Amino acid sequence: MHLSALFLILLAGLMMGSFVVPMKVMPHWDFENTWLLFCFMALVILPSLVAVLTVPHLGQVLLTSPPRSLFLTTLCGLGYGCGSVLFGLGVRELGIGLTYSIVSGLSSSLGSIIPWLSAHGEPLSYSLLLWLGVLVMLSGVAICSMVAPRSVRYSRRASRSADAGSSGCAGGPRGASPGLMAVSVMAELQDLG
Repeated sequence: MHLSALFLILLAGLMMGSFVVPMKVMPHWDFENTWLLFCFMALVILPSLVAVLTVPHLGQVLLTSPPRSLFLTTLCGLGYGCGSVLFGLGVRELGIGLTYSIVSGLSSSLGSIIPWLSAHGEPLSYSLLLWLGVLVMLSGVAICSMVAPRSVRYSRRASRSADAGSSGCAGGPRGASPGLMAVSVMAELQDLG
């Protein structure tokens, strides 16, 4: 049983680390097409398959569940789907590195504050350490947010430079010079990082 849990954790980590690869591999596809395929597989097909394979008498469980629970679950799923699409737009506009750092920092901060608000009787040292950690995370988000416009401008400038190099000159794919190819590769590495 423990090996199957470890396998699922490794599989989840592999999927989390590579889910945006299709956006890089298929640049001729519009974002909406790539993300629709991702959402359909990740939010409809795979969860349904896992539920059917792991929950005995799934239909009976759904029929006997309280309507309020089903409604709240559906509402949370809708919010998760909207967040997923917005995350994808962030990856397209900012790159995966900046998007992950901003989203992870904000969600970690909120994930730390919300339980603290509902907890009662925590010692003062706990609250001070928690708020210090939240301030450190939000400072990191602020720094990443200040870097984002420069990174996006550099990436778009490098992309335009690479496209301008397709004038038929010898020296690489689409006729780009080696210098323009290097700028393009650096922009892609920055986006991946």
